[in-house]
Amino acid sequence: MCALCSGIIRCAKVHPHAELAAEAAEAAGAQHKFWPMYNLLFENRLHLDEKNLRQYAEKAELDMALYDDEMNKHVHLQRIQEVIESGKRSQVRATPTFFVNGIMHDVSYGIEHLQPAIETVLRG
Repeated sequence: MCALCSGIIRCAKVHPHAELAAEAAEAAGAQHKFWPMYNLLFENRLHLDEKNLRQYAEKAELDMALYDDEMNKHVHLQRIQEVIESGKRSQVRATPTFFVNGIMHDVSYGIEHLQPAIETVLRG
């Protein structure tokens, strides 16, 4: 699950444009510019409407004709919705969430809660 897609599981309840932002990030990823776009989206997370997303795509130096085509056709939407549904089925409530040997570890209260699970696996 990509960082932005996993974040929209939680963010979609808070931000009305979270899913659209995830589409923009995936469109950027298809052009090998996911991280520059991700950074712009994160820095501007309160401004994720369609007009702003297009401006961020320009700043990330995307091929705008391809970006516009993919966004208009919602090329990446099915994948994003599948990721969201997968996260819901796995009962992911926050990001980051880690799974160690199929057991969910919510580290929103601190990464130190993950350490014992990793050590147990390493001891085998």
